[in-house]
Amino acid sequence: MRDLVALLGEEKAGILMYHYGGERVSMPRCEAALRGARNREIIAKYDSGISAPRLAREYKMTERNIRTILKTVPECTEGIA
Repeated sequence: MRDLVALLGEEKAGILMYHYGGERVSMPRCEAALRGARNREIIAKYDSGISAPRLAREYKMTERNIRTILKTVPECTEGIA
C-alpha cells in the first residue's frame, strides 16, 4: 500500500483501493515508451560527440547494443511534447 501511495498520492490510492481492493491489478510499465525515450537520448548524445564506448558505460549496456541503437532510424516525434 505504501508504494501505491508514494506513486499515486493518498487520495488516488484510496480511490483505487475502494474500487479494486482485494483484486489483483496489473499496472503497465510503459517499457516501450521508456526504451524509445532512452534510445532517442542515446542517439542525441552520440550526435553531440559522445563516443559509443562512453555511452555504453553510462547506460550500462554493451557497445554492441549502443551501436545497434545508433543504426535504427528514430521514429517521427513531430508534434509530441
